[in-house]
Amino acid sequence: MSAMTKIVIFVVILILGVFMVGCGTVSNQTIGDKAVVINGQLRVERSTLKDSANQSIKLKGFCLTNGVYTETSAPPADHELILSTADYQTIQADGANIVRFYLQYSWLNDTNSNAFFTYMDEQLAMMATSNLKAIISLHYFGVNSSGSFYTGSQATKAQLQHFWKTISDRYVTNNVIAGYDLLNEPYCSDSFREDALYGIYEDIITEIRTNNDQHVIFISDPVNKFDNPNASAIFNLVGADAFKKLSDTNVVYQFHWYKPVEFTHQTVWNNDYFELGRNYPLTSYSGVTPNGGYRGGWYLESADHKINNTGLSWQTYTGSWVNLKQQIISDNTLDNSLSLFGVSLFCGGTNGDIEIDNITLNCRLASQTNNIWQINLPNSNFDYATKYTNNNLTSPSNYPANWSIASDLSSAQYTAELRNGVLYFKAATHSSYATWKHGTSKHTTYLTVSENYEYQIQARVKIQNNTLGDFYAGFEFYEAIPTVYDKQYILTNIESYYVNWANANGVPLYCGEWGVVDPRQSLGNYPNAPEQQVAWINDMSSILYNKGIHWTYHDYKNYDNLGFGVFDINSKTEIKQALQNAF
Repeated sequence: MSAMTKIVIFVVILILGVFMVGCGTVSNQTIGDKAVVINGQLRVERSTLKDSANQSIKLKGFCLTNGVYTETSAPPADHELILSTADYQTIQADGANIVRFYLQYSWLNDTNSNAFFTYMDEQLAMMATSNLKAIISLHYFGVNSSGSFYTGSQATKAQLQHFWKTISDRYVTNNVIAGYDLLNEPYCSDSFREDALYGIYEDIITEIRTNNDQHVIFISDPVNKFDNPNASAIFNLVGADAFKKLSDTNVVYQFHWYKPVEFTHQTVWNNDYFELGRNYPLTSYSGVTPNGGYRGGWYLESADHKINNTGLSWQTYTGSWVNLKQQIISDNTLDNSLSLFGVSLFCGGTNGDIEIDNITLNCRLASQTNNIWQINLPNSNFDYATKYTNNNLTSPSNYPANWSIASDLSSAQYTAELRNGVLYFKAATHSSYATWKHGTSKHTTYLTVSENYEYQIQARVKIQNNTLGDFYAGFEFYEAIPTVYDKQYILTNIESYYVNWANANGVPLYCGEWGVVDPRQSLGNYPNAPEQQVAWINDMSSILYNKGIHWTYHDYKNYDNLGFGVFDINSKTEIKQALQNAF
């Protein structure tokens, strides 16, 4: 082998080795630009953040809830909520250079300012020892701890100006503070339009600058604007644009991203908005509401599959097998490719009390009638349904419950509620239309009609005091356009709505909150966790990195096992590792 051949082989091996190392970095989702320590005060220089050493800075860090959701004063009465030096060291060791520190408006007034500033000074000193900077975020701006986000007695413009002037008086020369986040997730409505919001921003900034305070200002778009940017009566200032560009040049423009919120928030509250059992990527259907998207009549079951007897005992209701595809084909108004279905339980033909439990949707191939799989549709919206089979015909998956009532009865004529975990219906008078419907809210996972499949509904039913009508079950059909919430959806929407505006206006962009619950924190073992949570974090961190967006993750600790806090006591290592890789 010649010397030249050896050199060529060596160079090829070296190149392959570098390539393989690079591929390894990509494959484990590790992001390459670690956050650097910030020197002195930050300043905005066109679309870049610079520090006093003229370094270009990328903000990366954690949101600190700081007891803001539960405490009425600062420092928090619950001392477990007070962050320690060890907390800040953990944050810095992950690669962060910033924290977004949450405050309530009511924590700072004339009677408690000494205690508040003593607490703040201590927290800022601990941040400094860990080479961290702080974005001070007015997270709740309700008076007397009311109006946590969008309701209650909100602070007036004059009160907000006074709040930030008081902060500025104290910290005008403080270099640990990177900036002031004026209002968290402001909510615009018919009574508080976009022009009023930007009027508040402008006046607060004027108040701060009058104090010769040059800290960076962070402003947020209206929290409800992204989903409906063309509501001109509300967003009457800049229309479909993400923000209004302010005259002050030392401003960073902030948005929050939790989409798909049904997935990222699924353990936060026990209600029908944040449902358990959501997946990522998530398929959602626009236009499907209790009164929209409906395309097929109620496909009633044969008379021998109804029950109407009165008694105190539970009965087993078993519906007939129905080939839904044939039902759709027989109705030429339906679009076969977009047809969805839900389950309905008909109660309105009765005038008594009906209790319903253990609702199951059975499915089988028409050609294999012995191979039956089932979906349990639990009563409570906070529970999740589990698909299972006795022959592994289908892989496990899960759906939320979500039942709603559809009726032509007035509220005085019927009662419909979830009572002790059981669906309950009572009709005072006979009606031909009153129905429990599964899959009729905008966040529910509908089921897709499958070719050559038959479906059957089963339930346990107890009917009392009934002299009229029957109980039976059926199916309803819906049509809607599916939206797939995946990495491409997130990228396309962040880029088209936020990034393009920031680039066109030459300003920096900051994702002040993005985060996902880990349902295992409060519920233990859980379907598809943590794989899907990790996938969402990887997708988001990659997008923020590639688009040069500053960020803080919500959140470091939540303390209540709702699932967000990365370092909560029950948090799982996979979520931590995924986020650590993002720094």
